[in-house]
Amino acid sequence: MTVLLMILLVCYCGRKENMGEQLSSESETRGKKAELEYYIWDDEEIYTRKVVDAFNTTFPNIQVNIHVIKNEIYDDIIGDVINGHDQVDLIGIRGVTKIITYQQKGYLLELTDYLKKSDLDLTTYGNMVYSYTINDEYYGLPTRSTYWVLYYNKEIFRENGIPYPEQMTWEEYAQTAKLLTNDKTGEDKVWGGYFINWLYYFAGVQRQNYLYDDDITQTMETLKWLNRFYNEDKSHIPLEDVIAIGDNWLEIFEKGQVAMMPQGEWTVSMLLADEEENGRSVEWDIAPMPIFENQEKYTTYGQYQFAGITQECRYPDEAFQFLSYLCGEEGARMYAGSGIISGYTNDEIRQIYHDSAPEKNTNVFFESQRVLELPPVPEYDDLLSVLKEISESYLLGKISYEEAIEKMEKRRKELYQYY
Repeated sequence: MTVLLMILLVCYCGRKENMGEQLSSESETRGKKAELEYYIWDDEEIYTRKVVDAFNTTFPNIQVNIHVIKNEIYDDIIGDVINGHDQVDLIGIRGVTKIITYQQKGYLLELTDYLKKSDLDLTTYGNMVYSYTINDEYYGLPTRSTYWVLYYNKEIFRENGIPYPEQMTWEEYAQTAKLLTNDKTGEDKVWGGYFINWLYYFAGVQRQNYLYDDDITQTMETLKWLNRFYNEDKSHIPLEDVIAIGDNWLEIFEKGQVAMMPQGEWTVSMLLADEEENGRSVEWDIAPMPIFENQEKYTTYGQYQFAGITQECRYPDEAFQFLSYLCGEEGARMYAGSGIISGYTNDEIRQIYHDSAPEKNTNVFFESQRVLELPPVPEYDDLLSVLKEISESYLLGKISYEEAIEKMEKRRKELYQYY
C-alpha cells in the first residue's frame, strides 16, 4: 500500500506539473502577437511600408513584417519561397494571370467567405472587380489599379519649340519622338522616347487583341512599331541598352535624356519619392497614352495589383484583418497620398491623389477608358514569356519578322493543348 500510494503521488504531481506547463503555454499563446510575414517586390516598398507601419500601430496585437524581393526576380522565386522553409503568410500578386497561376498551384487561401462577413464593398474597386474571380471565388484583393499613360519632359519640348503632347496617335508619337532626338552623344544625348522591354503586346491589348485569340495580327504589329522606334527611326534608347539599364530607367528620364516615356501610374509615386528623398527633379507631366487611328480618345490599358493570403498562413483571421486594412479605405488614403492609385477608390481618395501631385495632369488617369491588360486565362504567363523571347530575337536582328510570326504560332499551338 505504501509503495502504491507513492507511485500515485508521483504520477499526480507529474501530471499536475504537465498541466501547469500546458496552462502556462496556452496563456502565453493567448497573450502573444500574431506575427504575419508579408512578401512584396521592391517597387511596392515605399507606400506599402507606410500602410504596414500604420496598421501595426493601430492593432498592437498583430505584427506584420515586410520582406522585400527584387522586382526582376520576384515572380521567379516567390513560389520557391512559399515552398521552402520560410514562413509566408501574405504575398503581393502581380496581376490577374498570377492569381490564376498561384491558385492552381495551391498557394492561395480562398477569401469568399471572409468577404461575405466583412464590410468591404467590392463595387469600390471599379468596373473590373469581377474580372479576377475563379469560379466566382476570390483569392486576392486589389491593392492598387494600374493605368498606362505618357510621361514627358516639358523642358525638352519647350527647347525644341514643340507643343506639349495631348492625345496623340501612335503615328504622331513616332514622328514627335524622331523630332526630339538629337545627334549628340554621352550625357548630352537626348532620346525622343524610352520603351520598356516587356510590353511586347501593346498594339494588341489596346485594341483588345489577346494572345489566345485565333488571329493575333494586331498583337504582333507591336514588333513593327518597336522596330521602328529602336532600329529604323533610332528615336528610342536601343533595346540592348534598355536591357542593360534594367531598373535604372527612371534615372535616365530624371537626367533629362528622354523626352517621352509610356509608363504606368506607379511612375508618379517614384518621381515624387525621388524628388523628396534624393533631390532628383525633372519638369515632367502626363498626357494620355497614344492611340491607334479611329480609336476612342483616352483609350488605355491596365489592371489590378493584388495581395493574398497563403494556404499555410498561421493566423488567417488576422491576415484578413490586415488585408481589409491594406485594400480598404485606410490603406487607400495612404496609397493616394503617396501618388499611387489604390484599388479602393471614392471621391475623397481621388482628391487625395490629385493633391499628392499638384499641378500635374493626373486627371488623365481617371478620364482614361481602360481595357484589361492581361486576361485571367490559364498558362497566359507562358504565352507572354514566349512572346518576350521571340520579340527580343527579332528586335535584336537575330530572326526576321516572318520567322517571329512562325515561331509564335508554333509555340501557341504547343501551349494550347494545356487549355
